[in-house]
Amino acid sequence: MNRLYGIILRLLLPVLAAVCPFVPEARAQRPSFADGYHGGIYGHYPMWCTRFFAEGLAETPEWRINLEIEPETWDSVRLHTPADYEAFRTAAVSPRVEFVNPAYGQPYCFNIHGEPLVRHFEYGIAKLREHFPDAELKCYSSEEPCFTDCLPAVLRGFGFRYAVLKCPDTCWGGYLRGHGRGVVSWVGPSGDSIPALPRYECEAFVDGSTWQTAAWNNSDAYLDACRRAGVRFPAGMCFQDAGWRNGPWIGAGAETAGGSRYVTWSEYFERVWDGRVEDTWHLTQEDILVNLMWGSQALQRVARAVRAAENRAVQAEKADLIRWLGGGGAADSVRVAEMWRTLMLAQHHDCWIVPYNRVDGDCTWADKAVEWCGGTVRAAEELLGGMSAAAAFDVVNTAGVPRRGVVRAEVPSEIAGAASPFRVVDGRGRSVPCVTVVEEGRTVCLFEAETPAFGTTRYRFVSGRPRRPDGACAAYAAAEGFVVESDIYRMVMDTARGGAIVSLVDKRSGTETVDRNSEWGFNTLRGYFYDEGRFASSADKAARIEVEELTPLTVRVAVCGTIAGEPFRQTISLRRGDAVIDCSLRISWSRNRGIGEYADSGEATENRRAFKDDRYKLLLMFPSVAGRQTLHKNAPFSVCRSTLDDTFFKTWDAHKHNVVVDWVDVTGDGGRGLTLMTDHTTSYAHGGGVPLSLTVQYSGRGLWGRDYTLDGPTEIRYALLPHAGDWREAGVWDACCGWNEPLYVRAAERKSVAGRPFVEIEGAGYELSSARRRGGEAEIRIFNAGADGGPVGVSFGFGVSEVRTVRLDGTTERVLAAERRGGRTRVEVPVPPSGFVTLRAGLSDGTD
Repeated sequence: MNRLYGIILRLLLPVLAAVCPFVPEARAQRPSFADGYHGGIYGHYPMWCTRFFAEGLAETPEWRINLEIEPETWDSVRLHTPADYEAFRTAAVSPRVEFVNPAYGQPYCFNIHGEPLVRHFEYGIAKLREHFPDAELKCYSSEEPCFTDCLPAVLRGFGFRYAVLKCPDTCWGGYLRGHGRGVVSWVGPSGDSIPALPRYECEAFVDGSTWQTAAWNNSDAYLDACRRAGVRFPAGMCFQDAGWRNGPWIGAGAETAGGSRYVTWSEYFERVWDGRVEDTWHLTQEDILVNLMWGSQALQRVARAVRAAENRAVQAEKADLIRWLGGGGAADSVRVAEMWRTLMLAQHHDCWIVPYNRVDGDCTWADKAVEWCGGTVRAAEELLGGMSAAAAFDVVNTAGVPRRGVVRAEVPSEIAGAASPFRVVDGRGRSVPCVTVVEEGRTVCLFEAETPAFGTTRYRFVSGRPRRPDGACAAYAAAEGFVVESDIYRMVMDTARGGAIVSLVDKRSGTETVDRNSEWGFNTLRGYFYDEGRFASSADKAARIEVEELTPLTVRVAVCGTIAGEPFRQTISLRRGDAVIDCSLRISWSRNRGIGEYADSGEATENRRAFKDDRYKLLLMFPSVAGRQTLHKNAPFSVCRSTLDDTFFKTWDAHKHNVVVDWVDVTGDGGRGLTLMTDHTTSYAHGGGVPLSLTVQYSGRGLWGRDYTLDGPTEIRYALLPHAGDWREAGVWDACCGWNEPLYVRAAERKSVAGRPFVEIEGAGYELSSARRRGGEAEIRIFNAGADGGPVGVSFGFGVSEVRTVRLDGTTERVLAAERRGGRTRVEVPVPPSGFVTLRAGLSDGTD
């Protein structure tokens, strides 16, 4: 009888699978396919799409659509096609529709800071739910490689349950490393994990394509490869560009490719997958194999504008909270949201991969990105406070630790022009050593300010004889070369070699940073000018050195040289007490020059491309640590230890991760290291005889055959930090945060509690990632950038009713035990390495 039941069951299974394709016994019988659409009002979203979605769902009952549509798009749809909008809102209630990427501007994620990444989800989800209040956000998926290794923590914080790491039909800018044969537990650097469907190890690239993996259409060849590899629940996907009329993508009914069933991604995880993960994948940045047009002026301008706006937006929010906690007025949430909105639009992936494409009349994505970032910076400057000259002024510290550093305050004309001398005094009336310089006709006072954690210090200009600061800053010509000194460094430059730094000694330890045995000059330019068939270096020609500023507290010199006959100006600044060496570069191109491996044909299907191999681009080179080296690089909410022998590749199908967001660090066996910081996301070069180098310029044909030309000067900022020990011991993350978010001066405000540390984080290695007003509460986010992960103490210098931890979606996790003493409230909270925690502090009655 049991045998008879077995025969009947085998006969019925095909019928059951056809009628109810998700019965457990049928799970492995049919492959799955995730169809959907990608785009938005700023890129591609014809207004007819909305009705097309609704009608397609009605006409094809088995069809499902996964939507990656910019949330702001629905504002336009509601305005311009209200009937279609309402029709689709009704259709979207169905489980056959899933919103898989609510990020406001659909960023690549790997190329921006962690805090803006959080805001994309925060603001995007809020906007999406204005239109679709019942939308369940369960699975994250993207048409392009919009991934970064900290996403498990971010997604979990917003309530996501699953993720998909495929982008089969849009791999132009990159793809993820193939891994495994089914759903994995994706573990981020913080230890947070989420079930994720990877690009299978057997998911090969399509022959003759430079943008597809085999999963794009569930072909027989792809499904056969999955079966041979032991993939139990094979799935493919294609998110079509909004504006394509190809849905359903792989046919319908009996014509569906490979007998596949359409799924939303959540449906796949909940009704197809059996819940058993294949393995645990500790994905790192080096598994995200991306390559954009690094070094091109178009992308460089976008990246620099975005970074400046990121830094200002985060700092402005913090300054606004300091003002509010001190009893002043605070900005309304609409104003703050608009500041973030324009930044998030500039972080849209299309700004980065197709900067030359038209998006608004004659405006390109690059034009719009710079425009949007300008709006963010203007709004941020208003929140930061007036920078005009004033007799009384505050130095503001938006970090969670006390800081000391050289600041510059403009002197009011009535004080600067008075016959009697003036001096600087602090809040207790004590004279502060200072020095004045003239900048563009303005008198500016330089002095070392001391500030509390997350607070301000009040200073004033008053009459009286100033105290001149002690200092070791100097600049002079010597037999060995041109010497520049501070209390920390002694630097020697060789004018005959284009201003190359031939020695950089840390006076505190007596150690040398420059590898004097290297064939490459330290802080020199080198690149291949293919029209001339030669490498050129700034060390080929002599340079002159100009002293731009010299005070006891600061020294700034400019190296004036040429590279392939083109003039450049490179500034180097040292400050007393500051281990970070601040630099800038301006190349004044006289005409377009070809720079790269060769003159690229621009053919989209060509696997080998000239813009891939950074060894031929114009590089800034920094030979320092000799011998075996360990390299680390930062990313959003993480630091990656590189496992690469070198960063070089020539073809689309052989990408290596060579992206630097803020900094990249090399440390040798002897414990000495060098950190290179940059003011924009770009690529770096390292290995195979090439020292740590920063990509400065590519000029030639690139993605989609576009000619990435030189159409003006190239301008960038970068910084150097020689150090002992590894990046953690050297406090590299903290130093870079200080470089991005310096002490700043604003006119004294009527209501201010100078000297009070409003938020103080105990111990090194933690970043105050954000601090802002949320209703009647103060919200702060702390990122563990290098500490061991034990509980960290946090104290609040304002009246606090309670402190609780919250998820990124605002839901409360737990109320923390608080210790109150001397008008301060202290809590302890564990923050895992490379993890973050969000705290909300309710204000008690009587708070200033």
